[in-house]
Order: sequence, then C-alpha cells, then structure tokens
Amino acid sequence: MSAGWLLGSGMEKLPEGIQESSNYRPGEPLRPWEDTRIAGADLALAIKGARAEGAVVRLINGEDLSQDEIIAFGRLNALCVLRWYEPLVNLLGPRSPELLPQHADLVRKHTKLFRTRPDSGGSTSSSDEPVAFAAPLAAQLHLFIDHHRRDLGLCLEGMSEEEARTPLVPSKTTLLGLVKHATFVEQVWFDEAITGHSRADIGCPSGPDESFDLLPEDTIDSVLSAYLRVCAASRKAAAGRDLDDIVYGNRRGPLPMRWIYLHVLRELAQHCGHADILREQIIVRRSRVSA
Repeated sequence: MSAGWLLGSGMEKLPEGIQESSNYRPGEPLRPWEDTRIAGADLALAIKGARAEGAVVRLINGEDLSQDEIIAFGRLNALCVLRWYEPLVNLLGPRSPELLPQHADLVRKHTKLFRTRPDSGGSTSSSDEPVAFAAPLAAQLHLFIDHHRRDLGLCLEGMSEEEARTPLVPSKTTLLGLVKHATFVEQVWFDEAITGHSRADIGCPSGPDESFDLLPEDTIDSVLSAYLRVCAASRKAAAGRDLDDIVYGNRRGPLPMRWIYLHVLRELAQHCGHADILREQIIVRRSRVSA
C-alpha cells in the first residue's frame, strides 16, 4: 500500500479548491489547522490514542504503509475529525496527503517520544506486534509489562516541572507522583517480594500513600532516572523465574510469580490511564491560558 493513500480521504488527491473542512458542525465556528495553531502535544496524544505511532513514522520516512497501519491511520483520522473537524490528511496538506515540511517537522518533533526517549529498557517489541500474538504466556506478560512501563515513563514527556507537580484531583495524584509511585510498585514486587528485604533496607516508602509524596528536590529528571533504574533492577530480579515459582517476601505471604506479573500489569495499566487523563487536563489548561 502506498503512503499516499490514507483512510479518511478516500481518494488519491483532495479536490482542487478545498479551503476549509466540510466536517464542521452547523452553528459552530470552523477550526482549521492553520487558524488554531494546533499544539503538537495535542497531536501526539491523538497519535498515541489511535496507536498510529508506527504509521506516522513510516509516512514521515516516505515508506509504504501496511494494511494494519492504514487502519491505524483511520482511527487517527477519526480522532482528528472529532477534535479539529479535519481528517489528518487534510491537516497535513491542503492539496494532497503528502506531509508539508512544517507539519512534518511538527509531527517528527512530537512523535520522537515514541522512538527516541530513553525508556525503561527491556524488549523493544510491542505487545501489539504480531510477534507477541503466539508468544508463550511468560513472554507475553513481560512484553505487556514493559509496554506499560514505557508508556508511564512517557507521561512526563513535554511537561514543565510545574505541570508535572500540578494536582488536578483531590488525592495526591500528579504526573510526577504517579512515576514515583510506580517506582515504589516495582520495588515492592521485584525486590521486597523476591528478596525478602525490608522496605527500609530497600529505601522505598513504607506504604503506597507515601509513595506519591513529592520532595522539594524531586525533578522530572531525578524521578524518571530513579524509575528507569528500578525497572532495570526489576527485570534482572525476575529473569529466569518460571510463572509457577513461589516467592515469600511480600506481606500477603507466599505468591506465585504469575500473580505478581498480573498484579503489576494491572497497576501499570491503571496508572497509565490516570496519567493520560492528567496530561489531557494539563494540555487543555495550556490552550485556555494561551487563548
């Protein structure tokens, strides 16, 4: 499939003379791309939400898209129509589906977080890739956990120090606090549970509530560095253990590794969702302030 054809336009080239979207809602003002100066972070969230990162990268590189990537672009176009009344193909170029240079730069800048940001290590494969579909259960669990580790670490991408600390809910939950808490989760399940070391010896908070506390010296770089270091230690501690291996260090008593993997995956998935909502709220606040 050529990258010049994307779902949403249904044609190789857009008709001559199209200046504005035909997808707007009657009675509402048009919001074309150029007039609203769409924030790159907004577009990055849409790309991530549509699971179209790989498709966007291939488009930027002028490569052909697979059928799955075309479907991902269909999802992305739908999100763009809902947000900006335009499919992505219109936003990126008013006369054709090809990327205009300035838009290519914007997309490249704000999708680099999917490719170049130092992540938590582990497998470079995605849990959404075909290689994961028929993998053994243990490999699938590791893939899904690593996938969510990466996603949670990325919640701080593009945030200011103030934004990362901004409380938007009554609880202690902030973007920076979520990453600190995830560090605590890793230490509890892949250090305390496996080695039997006390939380005091490990150097982690005594309970989950305290793990959200932010110290004056905490920064995005310091918290993220600690998180990446602990994720690497977790992966090393779990290496070579079978799903039915029993560990004895957790306060619940003896637990099989399969239960620990599932519990950690549940925690990470929940907190990735929390982080997405907080990021969206922060980005909306930015646009209101600029308006």
